[in-house]
Amino acid sequence: MATLPTPPPPPATPSLASVLRRDVPWETYAGASLISGPEVVALRKADRAAKARRAAGDDGGRAAAPTPDEVAGAAAALAVLRAVTKDDAVQYALASLDDAVCGSGARAVALLKPAPGAPSPKALLQRALARSADWFSQERAASLLGALCAGSDGGADDDAPFVDWALAQLGPRPNHPTRAAPAGVAALAKLLRNRDTRAAIAARGAASLLPRVLRGAAGAAPQAAYDASVAAWLLALTQEGAESLEAAGGAAALAAVLRGGGAKEKVVRAASLALGALLAASPAAGASAVASGAGRAAESLLAQAWEDGDVVEALTAVKDAVAAASLSACSWDAYRAEVLSGRLAWSPPHTSDAFWAAHAGKLDDRGGQLVRVLVRVLDPAAASTPLALAVACSDLARYAALVPHGRSVLADLHGKEAGMRLLAHPDPDVRRHALAAVQGMVLGRDRMQYLNAVGA
Repeated sequence: MATLPTPPPPPATPSLASVLRRDVPWETYAGASLISGPEVVALRKADRAAKARRAAGDDGGRAAAPTPDEVAGAAAALAVLRAVTKDDAVQYALASLDDAVCGSGARAVALLKPAPGAPSPKALLQRALARSADWFSQERAASLLGALCAGSDGGADDDAPFVDWALAQLGPRPNHPTRAAPAGVAALAKLLRNRDTRAAIAARGAASLLPRVLRGAAGAAPQAAYDASVAAWLLALTQEGAESLEAAGGAAALAAVLRGGGAKEKVVRAASLALGALLAASPAAGASAVASGAGRAAESLLAQAWEDGDVVEALTAVKDAVAAASLSACSWDAYRAEVLSGRLAWSPPHTSDAFWAAHAGKLDDRGGQLVRVLVRVLDPAAASTPLALAVACSDLARYAALVPHGRSVLADLHGKEAGMRLLAHPDPDVRRHALAAVQGMVLGRDRMQYLNAVGA
């Protein structure tokens, strides 16, 4: 059987500095009437000024109003984007614009001005996003579009292609294997600042894509963690966004960022603001935040010194909200609802001695409904996850130990046999909790306490 040839690797993405060092033959493009002579002069003049600034290490004043030469150079670069398709020229035009804008929304609005009768700068940049084989142009165009969004007062209907591009970078087939997700989440963080577009982006499923980025960036990629946290915070300000974010595991992902935030103040601030907003909007997020250790992470971070008082305020709000959620999560109604849902996890009731001391006997209510559900979780036909099996075994062990007639009830329900089948389960956590459950069903409470004391 013939072996198919290995496809060539994608071309390497040039750096911004290397593109800005290019000597593009602008006169050739002027000779072909693609750009004008004055535009060539403006491009050369802006290039010399930018190179002199970089050589002098002068990056100050980037928030200042653009100079007339910068405005003329930007207009000429937009003319290149309108008329030229060659990679070297398009990449240089985008790089020079991005270098001049420098992420400033005010400078983006001042420099990216439409020419009479020509496509808008936003349309030209969106055209660059469609250069599927040219990641450099996509990345620079996204940076410029993000700056335009940040500098605009409200949303715009023509942002849809940019939204599509940003969401695609967080999906299963991004345009670059490593740089697409950071670029996409940075774009979302800018787009979501506009209240007019926030609900529409939430409706497109943006919230379901963020937790994976948050978990991947936690402790490893501070800028991506910051952008993803900002996007999560803004989405959590909408009801649909908050519900979708929680359903996708947003609370646990933000807790992971807090645990890995370290000394990055802006990351801690953004993640705590996002988690606080999510906890306020979605009561269901409380149990997840408790189980993922968000409260402990907030307390640990509060022990550090922070220059920004907003960080302390946001962390305190998270700590208080998680504490309140912990009390609520340990209620009998919350426990009963979780067991009946079949989605068992290590939520607070399962590990709280006080909860079991107060409520163990209630498992007999309604004809032992919850005991029967927990035993059914152990049935192979239920196809339960290892997590659910471990939690169910733990609960049955507590029931057997704390309810005087619990062992008899479990014997009638064949709970011991169900537990013994799990002693050979491949997951060690399941085996450990199954052994504790079987011992609890076989041995009396006094004998179990003696064995536990000896083991200690």
